[in-house]
Amino acid sequence: MKEYRIIDYSIEYQQKLKDFLKKHNPSFSDVYVDFLVENAWNDKHEDPAILVVDEDDNIVGEHLFFYTKAKINGVEQDVRWSHDTYLEESARRYIGLDFVLEINSRKNCFGIGLSDVNKKIIQKINRAAFLPVYTFLLFNPYLLLGILKRPFVKTIKQFDYPDSFAVKGITFKKLTDINTLQIPNQGYWGGQDVYDIEFVRDRDYIKRRFFTNPVFKYTMYHNNDSYFIVRPIIYRGFKTLSIVDYRYNMSKQDNLDILLKAFTTLAKKNHCGITSIITSELAMFEKLKKTPWKRMRIGDLSFAKKFVNKDNYSVMATIADPDGEYHL
Repeated sequence: MKEYRIIDYSIEYQQKLKDFLKKHNPSFSDVYVDFLVENAWNDKHEDPAILVVDEDDNIVGEHLFFYTKAKINGVEQDVRWSHDTYLEESARRYIGLDFVLEINSRKNCFGIGLSDVNKKIIQKINRAAFLPVYTFLLFNPYLLLGILKRPFVKTIKQFDYPDSFAVKGITFKKLTDINTLQIPNQGYWGGQDVYDIEFVRDRDYIKRRFFTNPVFKYTMYHNNDSYFIVRPIIYRGFKTLSIVDYRYNMSKQDNLDILLKAFTTLAKKNHCGITSIITSELAMFEKLKKTPWKRMRIGDLSFAKKFVNKDNYSVMATIADPDGEYHL
């Protein structure tokens, strides 16, 4: 019988982990693989990724994390996003259940898009709560032009990012200096009582996640009350504006309307036939469910049941939080 061990990632497995990721994810770029392995533990080299190795010390499975902070029921905590779980089929019958249980023993973890098997196990051990996550798509007349160009669109070679543009009398400026961004509440834009769980968006996070990130180039627009971050993508053959992240001052009722108008304005300026938002935010869901935006459920956001202390729970997460945005 083969023997397998579950261990924590350490630096001596750096190259082995890179090789394993490339083997099982041939579409991953070298830059992305390097980024994943460099972030296989937190800034203090603590709380590392989980590995499964065989008797020859070869990696046969891995589970990675992204590390951040969140305010949960009013208290800031260190948290992590689970992602990129894989165990080679030959090892699954021997250590698959132990691997899943080990993953779910880690504290303060969040995830989106669990496998059906993993979700069933979590439900049986009664450790997690679930919240739906939706993709919202808005189509505009440039989609018709996109239909004609679809067979030829492989990459986006040019995109116009104006230095500023106005929506309903509100000017959005392209951010070039992170220090000019006005950030409320130490990075928790919802304040004290809007969200039960909100992931931090302070200056350090925004710089690390969007401005020094080596995988993709992002563009950010902001005003005194909000910001949004975009990346153009090809979605099913169509030029699409992906709204990677956003935050806004919820004390002003029209801020969400202004943001939505800004999204579509920038999309039309660049002849993007589709605007895409992926979020768990209830306010966005309520705003768009009776509009022309098309809603598609992409899965569930999962988190520890201990965080739930009431029936209706609000979580502010976008596609920027888990690993999904890297695969758009």
